[in-house]
Amino acid sequence: MKIIAIIQARNGNSRLPNKGSMELLGKPMLYHIIERVKRATKLDQIVVAMPGAPEDQPLGWFCLEMRIPVFSGRLFGINDADIVSRYLEATGWFHADLIVRISADNPCIEPGEIDNLITEWADCTPDMLLPDNAENITEDYDGFGGELYTYDMLKWMDKTIADPFYREHPHKFWYDIHRFVYCGKKYPPGFRLDVDTPADYEKIKRIYDHFGHNHFHVSEVIEFLATNMEERPDSPRG
Repeated sequence: MKIIAIIQARNGNSRLPNKGSMELLGKPMLYHIIERVKRATKLDQIVVAMPGAPEDQPLGWFCLEMRIPVFSGRLFGINDADIVSRYLEATGWFHADLIVRISADNPCIEPGEIDNLITEWADCTPDMLLPDNAENITEDYDGFGGELYTYDMLKWMDKTIADPFYREHPHKFWYDIHRFVYCGKKYPPGFRLDVDTPADYEKIKRIYDHFGHNHFHVSEVIEFLATNMEERPDSPRG
């Protein structure tokens, strides 16, 4: 069985254009995500899948410099917003059986969570989504993990799902039909670590500037945020 991580990346974000190329410690954000994903021990390969729009070209060249294969959706006639098709075709192209979907706006992704996700699948192998990213599931932290799909799941989704919203946000389809098993650790309630806005980027930049490297553990990020940057939702207000 071949297990790959597919990092979903693009530069054409309307809220934060060129965010994949924005720098942390002098390197593009995508560099740090790739470096952190490389530390997962249960992956056979890492692939970056992007729409293939002209603005994505710097990301493509950067991946080639890092010797990370790139899948470009437009080369296969895939609509930029059709994530289901992009993942399905990329999975087939790289002959994978199990896919960890990772967003390129999660520069604090935790390698151990990726391994945990794969281990959980091996233990239960459900025909449903296994996420360890907490968005819309719990009040835990968001931005540390990803989601796990099988190739058969992606093929079924491609044949079944017509709604453009769900094709762009495949995880929400499984959430809405209540077919998922949350596999992440129960971190304390708190903070988002996705990068969607300039304020998000400034937060992540402060985290990286504080540590000075990308080898920090998720627990260290939580401690830094709790003591330096944000108030916990249940903390008394002054």
